[in-house]
Amino acid sequence: MKNIKLLFVFSILAMMFACEADYEPLNEYSDVDWYTSSFSEETMVGLEKYLSFSDLSHNATSHSWSFSSESGCKFLTGRITRTDSTYYPFIDEDLDTISSDKTVHILFTKAGLQTIRLRNTFDDFVSFKGNDTLEAVYENGEWLIDTTFIVDVYDSIQSAFKVFKDDVEITAANVDFDQQVFLSDSASWPVQEVMAGEQLKFVDMTTVGRPTDVTWNVGGGTPSSSTDSAAVISFYRLGDYFARFTATRTGENIPAGYKMKYVPLKIRVIQSTLPFEVTGPLVELENEKIQISLTGEMQPFTDEEENFIVHVTNSSGFDQDIPVKAVTINDDQKNIIELELEDPIYNSDVITVSWAGGNIISLDERNLVAFSDLPVVMYKPNLIVSPGFEDGGTQWVTGSDHVASNMNEYSTTDPASGMYCMHLVTNEAVRNSVVNVTNFDVTKGVTYELSWKVKVTAASGGGYELRLNNVGVINDRYEGNWTAYGSADGVWKTVSKVLNYTGDATSLGVQILSYSVSETYWDDFSFSVYEARPVETKE
Repeated sequence: MKNIKLLFVFSILAMMFACEADYEPLNEYSDVDWYTSSFSEETMVGLEKYLSFSDLSHNATSHSWSFSSESGCKFLTGRITRTDSTYYPFIDEDLDTISSDKTVHILFTKAGLQTIRLRNTFDDFVSFKGNDTLEAVYENGEWLIDTTFIVDVYDSIQSAFKVFKDDVEITAANVDFDQQVFLSDSASWPVQEVMAGEQLKFVDMTTVGRPTDVTWNVGGGTPSSSTDSAAVISFYRLGDYFARFTATRTGENIPAGYKMKYVPLKIRVIQSTLPFEVTGPLVELENEKIQISLTGEMQPFTDEEENFIVHVTNSSGFDQDIPVKAVTINDDQKNIIELELEDPIYNSDVITVSWAGGNIISLDERNLVAFSDLPVVMYKPNLIVSPGFEDGGTQWVTGSDHVASNMNEYSTTDPASGMYCMHLVTNEAVRNSVVNVTNFDVTKGVTYELSWKVKVTAASGGGYELRLNNVGVINDRYEGNWTAYGSADGVWKTVSKVLNYTGDATSLGVQILSYSVSETYWDDFSFSVYEARPVETKE
C-alpha cells in the first residue's frame, strides 16, 4: 500500500512540474500547503519504513524539512522500487537533519513518537486551512509558517512468553523479546513430560511492537490453537509435540506486523497414572442429549448403548429406565460422551446415569472406571438477568420502598455459589428491599419454575418475600412468595415453586424483601420454563 501511495504522490508532482514551463501566472501570489503519504490524520509508520512529505507551498522565500539528531530519522535518495526490502542503502549521506528539497522521503529507524518539522517563510501573509487553521506569524521582516508533524513509529514486534505446569514456571521454555528460537535446534531442547489429561499454560509476555492479536499453535493439544493471551492447553494423546507462538498487528491505518517464535520445548505426553473417570456434573443439552465429561480423550468405540442405564423419575409418577439409542464422542471435545435416548425427557425429570463397564478406553490406554447413579443437571435456561451477584450486583438496586435505616450490600460471606451474594440487615420492623433492574419476558398460559436460595442468620419472627412485579413496577405485584423465617440456623436452603402464569403483563421483575428485625443472605435466583411430563394413561 505504501508504494501505491508514493506513486500517487509522485504522479501529482510530475503533472505539476510538466505544466510549469507552459504556465504564466496572472499575478504573483503566496500560498502554503503540504502533503504526506500517510493518507490519514494520524501519521503512523512501521520501524525501518519510510514516509514521503511534499511541500506544495507557492512563492516561499525559504523552505526546509528537518528533524532531531536523536530521532533516528534519515533522508533517502535514489529510486526506490516495491521490490526493495531494506531502505538503508538509500540513505542520503550528504544530508544530516535538514533538507531544502520540496519533497523528501524519510526513513524511521527509532520507535516512538518522532517529529518532522516544516519551516517556510513568505513575503506575504499566508494561512493553512485544515482541521485547524495555521496562520503565518511576522518575524524578522518575513511571514513564517513553522509546523511539526508527529509520526508514531511502531517498533517491530518482538514476542516474549512464559510456560507453566501446575503454576510453576518451566524456565527453560521461557523466551525473552530479544531471543530467537529455531526449529532446527529442537534436538537440544529440554523434554517436558506431561501425563495424559494434564495441562500446560502458555502466557504472552510481549511488550515490544504493540501486537493486536496472538495465536498459540500446540501440537497434540486440546485446543490445538488458542487466541488467549494466557492459553491453558490440555494433552490427551501420547507422543512428542512442539508449540509455536505468533503475534500480529493489524488494524485500519496501523502498520502491519508479524512475529512467530517456537516454544523451545519438546512436550512428551505419557500415560497417566490417575484413574480414567467421570469429571464434573452430567448435563442435559437443549437437544435432550446427555453429556458426560471424562478426565481424558477416548479412542473410537462402538456398541456401548446397552452398557448405560438411564433411570428417570418424575413427580407425575413416572419411574423407569429409558433405553439409550446412541452413544457417541463429541465432535469437538473428544473427552465428552453424548447419550441420545429412545424417548423424550423433560426438565422436570430427575435422571441418573450408570455404566457398569464396557470398552471405553482413553487415548493413553486406560479403561474407564465404572460409575452408578450419577445425577443429571437438566436444561433450564434462566430468564433472570444476573441471577447471582458475580458481576458485582450491577443489575440490583435498592428499592424505592426501602427504609434507609436498613442495610443491604454485596457480600463475600459464604455465598451459595460463586464469590458473592446479597446480604440484608433489617434493623426495624419495616421493609428492606432490593430490586433486579432488568425485567424478563413471560408468556400468558406458560408454566414456569421459580427458585432461589436463602440463608437466615438472625430473625425475631416474621418472614421474607420474593416478589414478582408486573413490568418490574414496585407495588404492582403479580405474585408475592412470603415465607416465614423459621430457624435462624445459617444454612442455605433452596426454595422453589411451579406457577402457571395467567397475568397480562409481558414481562416481570424480581424484588426481594425482608420484614421484622432480621439478617438474611440471598443467591442463585432462577425463573425458567417448566416442562411437565405428560401423564401416561392406562388402557
